[in-house]
Amino acid sequence: MQYTLSAFAGQWHPACVRGAGGAGHFEEGPVTHFTVAVVIDHDPDSPEGRADLAATLQPFHDFKRTGINDAYVRDVDAMDRVVARLGAWPGGDLKGLAMSFGWGYLNDSDAIDIHGPHRFGHLLVLNGLAARAIDRTNPNGRWLGWSLGGGRPFLCRDRALPHDYARLGDIDWRTMRRLARDRRRARLAEISRAAGIPPTDADAVHRQVGQLVEAWRQMPEPRPYGRAFSAWLRLQAGGAAARWHAAAPVLPATGPGERLEDWVAWAPGFGATAVVVDGRWHENGPAGSGDPADGASISWAAWDRQVMDLIDTQRRRHPQAWLAMVDCHC
Repeated sequence: MQYTLSAFAGQWHPACVRGAGGAGHFEEGPVTHFTVAVVIDHDPDSPEGRADLAATLQPFHDFKRTGINDAYVRDVDAMDRVVARLGAWPGGDLKGLAMSFGWGYLNDSDAIDIHGPHRFGHLLVLNGLAARAIDRTNPNGRWLGWSLGGGRPFLCRDRALPHDYARLGDIDWRTMRRLARDRRRARLAEISRAAGIPPTDADAVHRQVGQLVEAWRQMPEPRPYGRAFSAWLRLQAGGAAARWHAAAPVLPATGPGERLEDWVAWAPGFGATAVVVDGRWHENGPAGSGDPADGASISWAAWDRQVMDLIDTQRRRHPQAWLAMVDCHC
């Protein structure tokens, strides 16, 4: 089932445009897709399951883009942001400053209307001075839209389901993890051939690239991008690192004491940027960033272990629960 935001009712309905999930009416433009694994109680293709899935994901909607006024939207004090911008704001135009944040302007005789001009926040002005700034946001916001699907069909013990959802207790995890390891191992062999680097040297070169990319992230702007970045990488490390990065630009960096084989060994059997279990959103790095090493708090081999621990715990406790793969976009 696909969902898109109604421009008038502010509700989610089955999508009829824009493919997987449509787009919010408040902001158009390119969208980034990422996969989320969600554990729910009911079959996702049943009315109860669709309601369960929607309720489980709703706490993580990006209010600034969906515009859905619900219990997950919070008032956040934003006076520090106003003060920081005032110094460079031309002419002291507080109405214009409020608009620059997407807020409504408010004086002492105005009533706050969160369904109208103050939907995304307000700037209260008293006697010509900024007195209060409120930003309305969902601090846990992750997605603009979502649709059921986006992963490999689950393999079950008695059959392969043509769906991206299955009961936890029915999934053949041993076979799925073996196939996932085979895919990752084949990918590493492909990268080694493309980069012209012996597999025995791959770990050292990959680690060197990870260190250089991290050093590049710490550089102040303007820093080199695109071809300029490739030239900088060659200058810093020579041809091997540049060739490896060109062949594997988004291969996750390994953590201290880890090898590429650890990344292979802990392949979880399915791919997900985030996992939602018991109403909690788990991710390693910002979902939808497009860069698996961007902001990661732990190594990606460790993240794979965490994913499998989360799923295995649910499988043991609730084998009749359903695991659904969801294509989110932001």
